[in-house]
Amino acid sequence: MDMVSGVQYLQLLHMSPWSQ
Repeated sequence: MDMVSGVQYLQLLHMSPWSQ
């Protein structure tokens, strides 16, 4: 996984309602 994909993945986790 490249750095860009990692950042987008983390952003998705933070924006997901079920991540809390």
